[in-house]
Amino acid sequence: MSNVGVNLKELRNLSLEGALFLFFSFFVFFQCISIAVANTFLGLSVFVAILIVIKNFKTPSNSELFKNIFDSRYWLGLFSVFWLSMFLSGFFSYESIEGLKKAFNWYVYRTAPFFIILFFFRDSRKSTFFIWLALISCVLDIIVGLFLAPEGSTRLKGIFGHPMTLAGFISISMPILCSYLFDWKQKKSALLLSSVLFFIFLMGLLLNGTRGAWLAVAPAILLVGFCFSIKSWKKLVFLSFICASTIVIFCSNQRFEERALSIASTTLQSNTERLCMWQSAWNMFKDNPIVGVGVGQYAHKYQNEYILPQAKERKQNHAHSNIFQMLGQSGAVGLFGFLTLFLGIFWFGFKTVRKDESPYGIMILACSLSFFIQGLTEFNFGNSAVLKYYLVVLGCFVILSSQKEMLNLCVFPRR
Repeated sequence: MSNVGVNLKELRNLSLEGALFLFFSFFVFFQCISIAVANTFLGLSVFVAILIVIKNFKTPSNSELFKNIFDSRYWLGLFSVFWLSMFLSGFFSYESIEGLKKAFNWYVYRTAPFFIILFFFRDSRKSTFFIWLALISCVLDIIVGLFLAPEGSTRLKGIFGHPMTLAGFISISMPILCSYLFDWKQKKSALLLSSVLFFIFLMGLLLNGTRGAWLAVAPAILLVGFCFSIKSWKKLVFLSFICASTIVIFCSNQRFEERALSIASTTLQSNTERLCMWQSAWNMFKDNPIVGVGVGQYAHKYQNEYILPQAKERKQNHAHSNIFQMLGQSGAVGLFGFLTLFLGIFWFGFKTVRKDESPYGIMILACSLSFFIQGLTEFNFGNSAVLKYYLVVLGCFVILSSQKEMLNLCVFPRR
């Protein structure tokens, strides 16, 4: 009977872990397709993860889970600094309870995918699987979005129907595909797949027309290309070919060229509106320099107290910039927490590249750089779908960062 009991216990544990893997896989797959479906599977994943934690409390000394949690102490400490800054801002806001609730929902719960990967899926093959699930989700968003686009549409919006959201997905994905494009140890069929996907994402990026994403992806791809080609003149030539081809595409299309030139325009409404919003956020910071107006209070304060007379978009609810959003919403405390988080991420990526010579360290740096730069002109940190997508990718690369060479696609063995 004792042996049967042990087998049943192992079976229950395997069932929970299997359910978590299944639910989380569906969450990753639906991230770029349906936010409602993705959030449902994330909720189920969190619920099952809590059950697994409760079960492991019975034998904490022999638990692989608690070892994984201990091994993640750097990330727990880093995110805790950011969480604390958000909770302080929420607590000292005009409505403390509502502020704390929103601080948890917006800035703690949304990080669940990152820690689920670190705590429960410290396996390189599963991490690679999740990355490719995410990329498949995004490429479906691009392709289906092309068919759903109304006639005469000037910007590709994807399934979500918002160009900024699609731009966020693409700006995170492009450095990943570029990295696989430079991994010439792959089987030819895998390299061909990487090339096709890179071309689809490049076309999606151009048709999407989000200038902040263009500015974000360019240095990220140059970083990837430089790091992978620094010891290979052939790859350096290949990088030059990619850059030259992209420039030719830009110059041969009047719409792309005009869109790019509009970045520096002082009369375009989207540019002037951003300047107005940034000025308003700065005014909030000057009036509330320590903790800002409070988490959850930005939209109300902006629309009713701080909006400038010359602003034309009267219903904006964020500052169109991570930096200015943190300044106005959470003051110096919030900005410190936000910058500490990203400096910690960049430091981890840099350390991984320098010490371990891991290609995944380059991918951490490139994806985070692209996400951060796009966030200078867009509040992508406040976009639930885009943030979760980034954190899934980041979590997978943290797990893979111990690898000296890039793992191939799950379906393609190396030559």
